Amino acid sequence: MKIIYGVLFSLLFSSFATAGEIDLLANKYRHDKSLIPNQLKSSDKIKRIAIEKTGCYGTCQAYYFSVSSEGEVDYERYEYAKFKGKRRGKIESNNLDRTFEYLNSIKYLEYPLEFGQPGPDIQFIYTLAETEHGIKVVATYGDSVPAEMWAAERLIEDLISEVKWVKK
Repeated sequence: MKIIYGVLFSLLFSSFATAGEIDLLANKYRHDKSLIPNQLKSSDKIKRIAIEKTGCYGTCQAYYFSVSSEGEVDYERYEYAKFKGKRRGKIESNNLDRTFEYLNSIKYLEYPLEFGQPGPDIQFIYTLAETEHGIKVVATYGDSVPAEMWAAERLIEDLISEVKWVKK
């Protein structure tokens, strides 16, 4: 019986241990819709983008990745991701500009807060875009994600492979 409680506790704790900046912000928006910035327009210049993936009961990669329009990168691994711990770096690539352009072209800042239905073992994927007028967050769960949003997540995630990491 102690083993069962231990396993349940560790599963419960691991889901809270992976909460990062975007997850916490999305939860605030869910619980108090008045906090969602309503002055964002698709014409606003995006200054920073980020992606955060939460863990699951399996081996889902869980991490946080943020990049500014100037290419400054922050990264933190939670579980099963390629790099361990916190890292900083820089991206100097046309793909960075193209990713920002893509988010503008799909009017990311006008998307709803969530797509899909959360489930007991579904990885949450959060994306974020920050402008001078506020921070937009979009949460996706499972496979019921519009193609444009799916592509946006992949473009942001693919930028990780282009980072020149700063040595400690």
